[in-house]
Amino acid sequence: MPVVTAEEVERTISAFTRLDQRGDKKAMNKLAQRLQKEQPFLLQHAAAVRVTWEEMGPSKVTSVLREPHFSFRVQRETEQILASMGVANPAQAVLTGGYRITTTLDYPLQQTAKEQVSKWVTALANKNVHNGALVAINSANGEIVAYVGSVDYYNRADLRVQGQFDVAGLGLRQPGSAFKPITYSSAFRARRATPATFFVDAVTQYGSSNPKSAYIPTNAGIKEHGPLLAMDALRYSLNVPSVMMQNLVGVEVTAQFAESMGVASAGYILGEDPGLTLTLGSVPINLTNLTQAYGVFGEGGTLHRATTVIQIRDRDGNVIYDAADDAPPATQPMTEAEAYLTHWILESNTNPKLNLLWGKRAALYDPAGTRRHAGFKTGTTNDYRDVSGFGYVPGSLVTGVWMGNNNQEPMSNRFGQGLFSADGPLYLWHDFMQLALNKPWDWNGGAPTPNDDIAQPAGVVMASVCRFSGMSPTSACGATIKSPFLEGTVPPPGRRGAGRRDVLRHRGRTRTGRAGARGDRGRPTLGRPLRERRAGAEGEPGPDRRAGPRERVAPDRPDPGQHRLRRPDLRLRAGHPHAGADAGAVGRRWRRWRRGSGRLPARQPEVHADARRASRRPRPAGRRSERADARALRRPRRPRRRAPPRPRRPIGRSSPTPTPGQLRLPGSLRTRLTTARPPRDGRPLLVCAAIGVRESAGVEVDPDPGPRRWRG
Repeated sequence: MPVVTAEEVERTISAFTRLDQRGDKKAMNKLAQRLQKEQPFLLQHAAAVRVTWEEMGPSKVTSVLREPHFSFRVQRETEQILASMGVANPAQAVLTGGYRITTTLDYPLQQTAKEQVSKWVTALANKNVHNGALVAINSANGEIVAYVGSVDYYNRADLRVQGQFDVAGLGLRQPGSAFKPITYSSAFRARRATPATFFVDAVTQYGSSNPKSAYIPTNAGIKEHGPLLAMDALRYSLNVPSVMMQNLVGVEVTAQFAESMGVASAGYILGEDPGLTLTLGSVPINLTNLTQAYGVFGEGGTLHRATTVIQIRDRDGNVIYDAADDAPPATQPMTEAEAYLTHWILESNTNPKLNLLWGKRAALYDPAGTRRHAGFKTGTTNDYRDVSGFGYVPGSLVTGVWMGNNNQEPMSNRFGQGLFSADGPLYLWHDFMQLALNKPWDWNGGAPTPNDDIAQPAGVVMASVCRFSGMSPTSACGATIKSPFLEGTVPPPGRRGAGRRDVLRHRGRTRTGRAGARGDRGRPTLGRPLRERRAGAEGEPGPDRRAGPRERVAPDRPDPGQHRLRRPDLRLRAGHPHAGADAGAVGRRWRRWRRGSGRLPARQPEVHADARRASRRPRPAGRRSERADARALRRPRRPRRRAPPRPRRPIGRSSPTPTPGQLRLPGSLRTRLTTARPPRDGRPLLVCAAIGVRESAGVEVDPDPGPRRWRG
């Protein structure tokens, strides 16, 4: 074969170019015939060089990858594995090292996942939805069995799609309310709340007394629902009580717990400075990370990190990595009992009897028609840019889906036509899970997934509580409900006769009688201040604000050296400056001190009736009683005039916001009053948003308090 030099190629190309520019076709044919006889390879090379890019047809060139997004994720994970093994330049080694990698992808199931994503994105095109992603993980071992990074990898022209960007693996999207189970789980784990913790879904103001600069969360439906329990707040995804739960547990505690669940690092979460909006999903996180976190609820608190690599062999066929032996071990971010509380709530979202809004459409059924014990939660951002859904079946499959636009263009937000996660991602999740669980695939061993449930683990106690207060049932409780509790967090049993005791503490004493009795000046308080409750929990009585700044409340039962004043709720220890003084003089001093300080007295510990009668001094018959009798004889008693009833506020209108300091609530949080329930016997019920009040605080709830005007 003759050797063709570069100079000869250049001269030949130049000759053809000059003849082509002059348009001398005859000369070009003679030159081609001569080269065909003398140097045929030179002629072929010159012809190939003259072909333009347009003539090559680049649109016909396609990728050789069958699943590009999944393949690139395998490449990134393999690089990390080789780097941990000490391989030099792992990125180059993956491309040129000749490794053979066995992945976790169930290819037939992957095709079903792509079809479902494309189907529902096309169906919601009228809602301005043009992209979607899906991740399905076997929660028992962390293997990713289906992975859809975008609706169409080869759609590069539409900016709303940008198909080459992997939303499932590289994207950071706001999860919305799908983050709430993380907040509630952190509160359960920290023993700050239980599924029966009482909240009031009412307009609540945070941060500032100025409504223009304060943070005032609202629900998605722009409605308040009044008294409810934590289980209802999470089940129906209510924002206002969820923000109260976040305020109760703390942002730092939730961030640390989210890191242990594999969602994101605590430094990243706190660096976004979310504040109380963390529970509403304001921090963008990865779809795959949050999906694997939901798998913890279905695995009894065990976290298996998501992986795409099962085995790696070198070019000689030797196994250098096996996930069964070399993968990081599973972690335990929460105990089995703690995970059961969150699963118990999320499982009701797929039960049509417990969730009346979307329980029917979210229910999963096995081939025999029996409902599966699946958990599910939705998430929607406040500007309709992202909608997502996450759900699992215990011990088998957990799936997360996302819908939106890659250019952050909002979806439809017209009134009554907006796209919520219960309208789009819920249907995509439901249809995919039905196919993935009830048909034979490689990931489930070629047989439908069995219908398993999580049994009540050790450390969980089922107890009955009042349906609308979350406290131990009493005779005046009304409806009750069973709820799981961690050992040691069950509400204590109610006292005998608690149903006939006024539930509000009035000016330092408890009024006994029918519920709804008014106290002094009609100014109720919600139990003792927080510092007094904490002191009482430690076995030490709290400070008595009425007896002076340095005095302490005496024990419940009086000691022999103890003296009592006329007021039955004011008792002083022996040695107090006023202990041996005349009762009238002490009373005068008390009134002067009270007028000068202006402070409200705190509730005193209750005293047994026998001890109270034993400690009360007998009142001697003297000049004072004679004067009273004479005055009663001289002036006949007039019938007491009653003020005309004041006009009642219509149902649904909010009461004015109390000024700072009027309501002594934990954290000094300011609240607004609202009519939270329909009128009972023609009387509206006014309730106060008691933020962060737990069962151990000793705050009781009035089953029928009647009309009251809250003045602070």
